[in-house]
Amino acid sequence: MNLIKQFALIPILFVFASMAHASVASMGETVGDVKINQGVEFVAAQTGQPVNAGDRILVMEGGSATIVYSDGCKMGISGGSLVTVPATSTCKGAELHAQQIAPSDSGAVGAASGDYGTVNTVGWIWLTTVAACMIFCDPENDHNTVSP
Repeated sequence: MNLIKQFALIPILFVFASMAHASVASMGETVGDVKINQGVEFVAAQTGQPVNAGDRILVMEGGSATIVYSDGCKMGISGGSLVTVPATSTCKGAELHAQQIAPSDSGAVGAASGDYGTVNTVGWIWLTTVAACMIFCDPENDHNTVSP
């Protein structure tokens, strides 16, 4: 009987999986070089193209784009920016997180201000190595004490 219940859950999981990728908006008017990344790579954005929450839209310098949410709310994106699409419209209170793609401090495109990726990577490698050595590098394993 338990096996039947497990198989009955499979269609429900497919419904939720398909809802996770349901579009929340569509591309409105685009001017200039506008690209969209829906999980694989940046490709040219097309007017009317479905847009999902979490998609990233890249608008090059001199361009602009509009996203039209299903509630009719229009979100404008100015040139020289990278935007991650929120799940709800900005009219309903969602915050728009836009990053400048031409940083003045010569940082990486899309990197947060003060992003120290290399330093963090080296730190994590060092911490992981020390932790692994503490666990595995004790050949005598003399920490197991037994009271007399």
